[in-house]
Amino acid sequence: MLHDLLVAMQGSGGDIFVWKDSKFEVSNELGLLHPGEVNITEKILDVATLYNKITTFCQTYGGGGCVEPGGDCRGGIYLSSLSSALQATALTTYYRTVLDLEQRILHDPELPLTAICVAMNPHGPLMATLALFVTEPLFKAPPMTPH
Repeated sequence: MLHDLLVAMQGSGGDIFVWKDSKFEVSNELGLLHPGEVNITEKILDVATLYNKITTFCQTYGGGGCVEPGGDCRGGIYLSSLSSALQATALTTYYRTVLDLEQRILHDPELPLTAICVAMNPHGPLMATLALFVTEPLFKAPPMTPH
């Protein structure tokens, strides 16, 4: 189960932790997980969902800027720069935490879910803010006023 959780934390669903309706969910149809484990895992998966949203933005707009005339700019150089900055900072820090957890799990296969949750919790607030920033429209048109 911990291996599947690590995979989900890197943005890929599986049999236990599935990507459904734009978020990761615990599929506990067989009842293999205790309700407390499901609760802790959902908190971890909330952060993984945010990571996935930011990664999707970076994949969409990374490497942007029009190289060829008439090419797909996908937001131009500003969104491309934002994508690069997100990858170099928040996503790299998150990914290093996941790699550290993988090493800890390899050395201690009985690592409790609470230890994983404690390691991932610091990423939650930043990922929530960044995910909101990259998924909400940057500019809203002002209301039209009659002349």
